[in-house]
Order: sequence, then structure tokens, then C-alpha cells
Amino acid sequence: MTAMRGVKKGLPGALAAAGLAVAVAACSAPTESEQDTGAEAAGTVTLDNCGEQVELPAPAERMLVTDASIAAITLAVDGAENIGGVTTVSDKDLLTTAYGEDAEGLNYITEDVATLETVLGANPDVVFSGWGYGLSDSSGVTPDALAERDIATYLLSDSCRGDAEEILTTDPWDSLRTDLGNVAQIVGHPEAGDEAVADLDARLGSLGDAEQPADAPQVLVFDSAADGVFAPGGVGAPNAIVEAAGGQNVLADVEERWTNASWETLAANPADAIVFVDYPMYTLSEKIAQLRENPATRDIPAVREGRFINIPYGMWTSGPLNIDAAEIVRKGLESYDLVPSSSIEPGIAVSDLEVDGNEWAE
Repeated sequence: MTAMRGVKKGLPGALAAAGLAVAVAACSAPTESEQDTGAEAAGTVTLDNCGEQVELPAPAERMLVTDASIAAITLAVDGAENIGGVTTVSDKDLLTTAYGEDAEGLNYITEDVATLETVLGANPDVVFSGWGYGLSDSSGVTPDALAERDIATYLLSDSCRGDAEEILTTDPWDSLRTDLGNVAQIVGHPEAGDEAVADLDARLGSLGDAEQPADAPQVLVFDSAADGVFAPGGVGAPNAIVEAAGGQNVLADVEERWTNASWETLAANPADAIVFVDYPMYTLSEKIAQLRENPATRDIPAVREGRFINIPYGMWTSGPLNIDAAEIVRKGLESYDLVPSSSIEPGIAVSDLEVDGNEWAE
């Protein structure tokens, strides 16, 4: 039997009230046979989403997407016309740089995390979101709450939950392949999903084929800092981006998506290069000043030599722009002579990112 998040029939909503948990199973991309048979009735498609069979309207007509990377997944599979509204996006310029008029024409409802009232006001037939990307128990915006109002939910695979309401750890590139294939079916363009996955795989292959150094340079991804530095551990898209670029995440041994690393930990694991997550709340100059003023980090190689790379937030969360981020990090490491030169050319020019801190690319 198939659960449909959004229509109260058959099985209950995908995330039951007891724990609001999804089944513990790996998210996997649909096979060709599944793509051929997924549409059980006109106007619906059945997909494996976070280990559960879910039925969703297809093609979606008023999809609400949350976060820049989730919008990017939908745009990458020709779903611009299926999007009724976008929330929680501060990287409009990045989306426009990557997707042009398709991104410019979107209905941007709010840059803030949407409340349940905001979601309902958009009158969506499908909400494409994720835990930590717009869905949360505290806000009341959950698949269960949406199902009670006949709104279907597709969960970002990178945010799949386990029984303990913890984020499941799946290979970030596999999660992205899954979402590109599934969302392509939701918007009615399965062939676009195939093309997007093929492009991703070709570019990952090129990065993998590029000459590698004997020892991978140590890379710190710096989000923000206070008592410590908020940075990614060895699970999730940022770690995958650094590895694809030929680097080694200094916090790769931390089995968390994000962690608050002490200054002393960073001193004990000195970075050869630092890649910043750029977003409006904190300026690049403030972050660099923190590194240069703190005794624990002011003498590590990356800070001493000024080996910095700055990439917008929307390229770090799970989505098709992850591969662009990996290509940019690779070229940055090349410019600092930390990895051999290669023929890799980023899909998005660094100069088009319109963020500070990438003088190395000039």
C-alpha cells in the first residue's frame, strides 16, 4: 500500500505523530523500470522518498520550495513552471546566475523560514522541503501537519530522518541523484532528471580524474565563529565538496553534519586553505579578523598565507550547485599550489558569484 503525504487515505501521513519519524532505509534513486511504472494514475506519481513509498501529484502545479538549493534542484530538472512559490532564500542572485530567467521569474515569498500560515497562504499542491530546510517540529511545519490539510510533501533526501529523529547519513552525491530523478518525475520531466544526473556524474568524473597531490591539502570550511568555529564534520555535502575538489576536511573524523569546533581543535588540525560559507549575517572581513586575532589560529598555514576561498551559502547545502562549488574549490586549491593544475573549468565563473574574497581567481 502507498502512503501519500497530503491525502488522508490508506496509510497515515508519512511521518506519524509518534516521533514524527520516517522509516530507516537508504534513499535510493528510482530505476528505469520504476520510472516507467511510477505513475499509477493520471495526475500522480509514486516514489521512494526516505525509504517510504509516497504518492504525489504529478505534474505538480503549485510546488512550494524552501531554500536556495531545493529551488536549484527543481530548476535543474526544468521545473520552473511548476514552482508556485519560494521561501527561505537569500541567494536569489546565485540562482539567477545559475538558472537565468527561470530563476528571475520565480515568486519569492519570503527570505525567512516560512510559518505554517505562510505555507498555507501559498496554496501548494506539493511542498518540497526538508528537516532543517523549512520543516521543523517547533514551527509546526511538518509533513504530518501538511497532510492534515491535503498538501503532499517531498522530503529532501539529505534530510531523511531515522527512528530517533536524527538525520540519516547517506552519501551526499547519491542523495542528490535521488532527488534529481524523483523531482524530475514530480514536475513531469523525467528526461531532465536523467540529463542532470549524467551531467553531475561527468563532472564528478573529471574531478576524480584530475591529478591529485601526494598528500591532500587540509581544508577548513568556516561558517561562523564565536566561542568556537561552526564548521562541517565528515557527513554531508560540504565534506563531499571538499573531497571531490581534492582536499581533506580537517574535521572529517567528526561524524556530524555540522559541529562547533573549539579554537584549540583547529590549532591542532591546521588548515592549508580555508573556504568560507558566504551569507549576509556575517561578513567575510569579520571572519578573517577572527582567525587572525585568535592566538590559536593566527599562525596556521591558511591564515598566515591568506589562502582563502569564499562561496555562497546556497552552494553548500544539498543541491546541483554542489558540483559547481567543488570545481571552484579545486581551482582555488590549484591557485595556491596545493593541488596540481588541471583542465577543470567551473560551471559558474567565480567572478559571477559577486562575493568578496576570491582575489586568487583574478
